[in-house]
Amino acid sequence: MMLKILLGISFVLGIFGSTFQLSQAAELRVTAEELNRINGVQNIVILDARNKNNYDIDHIKNAISFPVGLTYLNLQENGKIQQPLIMQKYLIERGLDTDSKVIIYDEGNMIDSARLFWALEVYGLKHVQILDQGYKFWSSKNLPLSQEVPKVKPSKYIATIKHNRLASKFTTQLAINNENKVVIDARSVPAYLGKTSVAKRFGHIPGALSVPFSHN
Repeated sequence: MMLKILLGISFVLGIFGSTFQLSQAAELRVTAEELNRINGVQNIVILDARNKNNYDIDHIKNAISFPVGLTYLNLQENGKIQQPLIMQKYLIERGLDTDSKVIIYDEGNMIDSARLFWALEVYGLKHVQILDQGYKFWSSKNLPLSQEVPKVKPSKYIATIKHNRLASKFTTQLAINNENKVVIDARSVPAYLGKTSVAKRFGHIPGALSVPFSHN
């Protein structure tokens, strides 16, 4: 259960941090109107976190496919992040470097885009945003879609892990007894209360606050 809970915690702490200010929230999002205005004009990289089949049907113009499953070491087993040399390969292939300006979207549930956002921050990317409301909203507004796969110049990215974006079992155990740290359980309320569980054990990390991801 610890591993499953840590996955939820990683999303929240990795993306927002314990000192997060509401004024910063807008800096992490971009609206469909804003993206449409800068797409093809400013030097940005748009990443499609959906599966490759959906990307091939159509995608936001100029977007590059980066299925969220690539960020997992073993998706069927646990939520651990992909190892450095493999992530390095994925980023190089997509022309990404630590200073790349990146905008991520998924189908619209914001879960996959949040995971990819976090993974890129762990690997040192400094300027990452999420498209508010995702692909479905973009498509519903008849904004430009394409089947063309952009040509990408490979980058010279070298994998670097930002440990302040990655919560481990050990650092979470330390946080439990640190009054300056906040542990957040991003699972559903029934899971937090120990009524349901996808893991072998039930309940939550001692002292963790319940902030279900679905409420966001």
